[in-house]
This record gives sequence, C-alpha cells and structure tokens, in this order.
Amino acid sequence: MNLNKTLAISFGFLYLILISPAVFAQSVLNLGAKKGIYSGTFDPPTKAHNAIIRSAIKNLGLEKLYIFVNKNGQKEYKCSSAERVMMLKLMLADLQDKVVIIAQSSDHKFLDYLMIKNIVNERIINITGEDSYKRRLLMLPENRTDFDYTVIIPRKIGYKDDKIELEDNAYYLPIDDTFNFISTSSTEVRQKLAKKSYENIELTPCVLNYIIENNLYNADDESKKELFYEEYFCYVGKRYAPCPPPEFDPLSSKDSWQEKFYKWVNITNNPRKIPC
Repeated sequence: MNLNKTLAISFGFLYLILISPAVFAQSVLNLGAKKGIYSGTFDPPTKAHNAIIRSAIKNLGLEKLYIFVNKNGQKEYKCSSAERVMMLKLMLADLQDKVVIIAQSSDHKFLDYLMIKNIVNERIINITGEDSYKRRLLMLPENRTDFDYTVIIPRKIGYKDDKIELEDNAYYLPIDDTFNFISTSSTEVRQKLAKKSYENIELTPCVLNYIIENNLYNADDESKKELFYEEYFCYVGKRYAPCPPPEFDPLSSKDSWQEKFYKWVNITNNPRKIPC
C-alpha cells in the first residue's frame, strides 16, 4: 500500500470518529456501556427533553436510561417532583421498558449516580447539559464525580463548542434530526402556559393535556393563595412556632408549594424550627 493511500484511509477513519454520530454511538457500544443516567428539572418536560432522551437511547444503544427528576438545589420548582414524574411517564409511555423515572432522593446528584452505579454494577454513561459540563471543568479534578463516560447535550443538531476541551471520556450526544430537536427552554414554555398561549407550544400533546386538566402553571388561579396559606398555618400552628410562610408564587402548583415548605421545616439546622 503506497503512502498516499495509507494517509487517505487514516484521514477518512479520523473524520468518521470525530464527526459521524453513528461511529460515535458504535464506539460507546464497543465499550459495553448500555446504561445511562440523565437528570433535570423537567418543569415541564418539553419536546427538547423528549428528543434528547430518545436520541440517547437510540444513538448510544442504551438498554436502560435512569431519569432523575431534581427536587433539591436552588431552583424554585413550579410543579412538585411527583407531578413532573407523571408528565415524564406520560411523554415516555412507549419507552416503559427503556426508562426508569425517579424523583431525586439526595441533596447531591452524584449520590444518585453512585446509587444507580451500585445497583447495576456496570459502566454508566452520564448525560449532561453543556452548561453543567462547563461548571464541571471549573472544578479541581479531584473534586469531580468519576463518571465512566460523560455525554454532553448539544444546543442544537450538529452543534459543538470548540472552546470546550473535552475530557478523554467525554463526547457530544448525536441528536437524531428525525426527533425534531428544539432548543426551547422550559422557562419560555412556562411563560406561554401562564398566558394560556398553547399554539405551537413545545410540549407533547399528552403533557399539555395533563397540565391543562390539572390547572398547572396557571397565573390566573388566585384561589390557590388562600389554600396555600390555610394549609401552611394549619401545619405551623400544630407543630411549629409562628413564622412567615414561604413566598407565594402564582405559577406554583399546590403540591410544589407543599414540597418546598416541608423541605424547609425538615432542615434540622434551621433556627426557626421550634417544636410546639
């Protein structure tokens, strides 16, 4: 084989590894990683989440994807973890044999990862957003969770941030354009829901129907405020010394408000937690 032909073959092989989603997916399969973990707020789960999940299962050859619904951290969730789990189950009803949807149980995502790692006892692919991955790179190497592989969700089909220096076991997720990947944020979707602007909203029909039927993300429901405070003072009056209730958010569901409050009263170091 002459030198020119050898170089051409080598260059072609390198091109496929760096650019082709099919080859990337096959390389992960060759490593034996058939389990994945993906966490998010899913408040609500959008068409973009739907595309990410389905692309991950298809293009990474996953036998099982563990989806964690966040309920801790600094975000103010508009729906409870149970409501968000239900929306995901509706959206992914045809993938019951492929997905396991779990409400976050610990204060740290890496603990959830370790729990799944101990259960399956095999290599796991961690699927994460680009912003989360950038925050990971800012951490000292010894403080990073030791994932087997990390797959980064692109902002759109074919997107790759060349400024990010990927770790040796990190790759971009190949998004299948047949899933109509849409980079609409959940914040924008919530704003449309609050205005009852449902036309061209980036939600699957089953999720949108659930939201409407259960009166979620509805800024016009003033009756919720009275119900929230009534339950709050009933709970506080029986168990705790009087203190200001959490701030009322008209877009929050009743269950979400309760979840946030119960989390607050169970913080053992909170000086205002005084048993009656």
